[in-house]
Amino acid sequence: MNALLFPMVLETFRYLEEGNAIEKIDKAMLSFGMPVGPIRLTDEVGIDIPYKIFKGMGVRQETLANVVEAGRLGLKKSGKGFFLKDGSVDPEVLPLIGKREPRALTEEQIQEGLLVAMVKTGKDLLDRKVVDDVRMIDVGMIWGVGFPADKGGPMKWADLTGLSKKLFGKNFY
Repeated sequence: MNALLFPMVLETFRYLEEGNAIEKIDKAMLSFGMPVGPIRLTDEVGIDIPYKIFKGMGVRQETLANVVEAGRLGLKKSGKGFFLKDGSVDPEVLPLIGKREPRALTEEQIQEGLLVAMVKTGKDLLDRKVVDDVRMIDVGMIWGVGFPADKGGPMKWADLTGLSKKLFGKNFY
């Protein structure tokens, strides 16, 4: 489950650094059917968690580093994160967002990009025999993170939308 989330989180923060607003990114995934957007999820679990994992992998994610180094570990952990208690974005966090070449994305592009990151990781787990049954990935994502059950999980969704064939030349199921 976490294996599929981390590439999605990395992509999320790349989109943010390219100038796509926190609200826009989270709204895109809520519209897809996720129970919470990826930035709010990061704030809820603790911003330091993905920061430490990426750091351990030798990946410096600029925004997460800036936010954690400013003592903002998440609203529940330190009282400061990406959001205020009323649910709105904390304006004090905005200057901490890293800057990349701007690239405005549509809601659909955000959804597809974040889901592609999950699906590619799922395929890698299958190829390396970390998981031997594609259904376990889908069930884990539905039950573990609230992936919309009506979409069948990320791997089934990739098959249903033609993404599997586009990316890998074949379906998972």
